[in-house]
Amino acid sequence: MFLRSPFAMLLSTLLLFLMSTLFINTSLAIESESYVSATALDKYGQSTQLRNAREAAMRHGMPVVAATAKEGVVVASIISKKPGVVLDRTIIHKLTIRSGSMGVVCSGVRGDVNWLIQTLREYQKHNWQSYDLRRLSITRCERAISHTLLTFMGYNRENELHDKVAVSSDESFSRPLGIVTLLVSLNNPITLIEASGISQQFHAYAIGKYSREINEKLETRYEIGQPIKDVKILLTEFMSEVKEELNVDGVIAVEVLTGKGIAQFLI
Repeated sequence: MFLRSPFAMLLSTLLLFLMSTLFINTSLAIESESYVSATALDKYGQSTQLRNAREAAMRHGMPVVAATAKEGVVVASIISKKPGVVLDRTIIHKLTIRSGSMGVVCSGVRGDVNWLIQTLREYQKHNWQSYDLRRLSITRCERAISHTLLTFMGYNRENELHDKVAVSSDESFSRPLGIVTLLVSLNNPITLIEASGISQQFHAYAIGKYSREINEKLETRYEIGQPIKDVKILLTEFMSEVKEELNVDGVIAVEVLTGKGIAQFLI
């Protein structure tokens, strides 16, 4: 019978320990890479999840550009064609019970967009039933969108929220929504609301795929206060150029928001 020396046994035990330690560390590394907290920051001090949400919105969102005009707001988009799929050509989603002068435009992951619109409509319904508010103010709607985005991301607003602005705590998914939102209304600038809930105002802005290229065009060719007819032509030209320059397949849809409601045109 062969007997191993004490030195060989010690060496074998040490080797097994080192292998186990390496396995555990590797497993922890894999696990840490699979989930990153919404509050985690990278080496540049930026949120990793928010950066991923912006990239998802850019990659999966349809190109949308909105611009204020003298008599209203014009929004244009390229809606991709998919075999066997009925196209949803709605760009401006109304939140008011009546034919109001405000709407929400989203671009990004389709499931996230649908969830946000449904949640905001539930909020509008709550305001109608509880306070008989058939129209939300632009400020209240902006706050509702921001709060909804923060709640979904897992931000704790327990001590801040008292009017059921968005969702209950059990609907928090601890990640940002992969969307970018534009709030459009009459006689107001366009409000851009990021996945972080932070908002900015512009008279013209593009979101979704190819938004960088479209925003560059806006900077040189768009002028504030133009008639709706001229803005409609300009945004249609932008989308036609994007289709040609980047070989994008789809239908150009234009919607115009005025005091009479929303009118849609397909090109």
